[in-house]
Amino acid sequence: MNKVSLKNATEISNQGGAVPSGDWVNGSGNYVTARPTPPFCVKVRVIGPLEFVIDNGKYGWEDPKLKAYAVNAAKRLLKKRPRVTKIILLNDKRGLNKALRDKGISA
Repeated sequence: MNKVSLKNATEISNQGGAVPSGDWVNGSGNYVTARPTPPFCVKVRVIGPLEFVIDNGKYGWEDPKLKAYAVNAAKRLLKKRPRVTKIILLNDKRGLNKALRDKGISA
């Protein structure tokens, strides 16, 4: 893990642990590209009220094993923005904090 990817994960953590995937992009207008999903984070699709599946890229979707912090962050985001269909969630906050400590980066 490099510092840039850890900073990206920290940015998601600072935004409450959940970010709509439409907001997790580089560029603007016609020149938009998706930012890569940082370590300790997962990209999920909302399929119902508090039902999620994980995006595995070209391998399709699978059942998530989300931690309570991620589920609560998704609840908060969906309460504010109920039409969001894809979310980037911070799934391992303890792992992120440990990696930040090891690299000497302040959160």
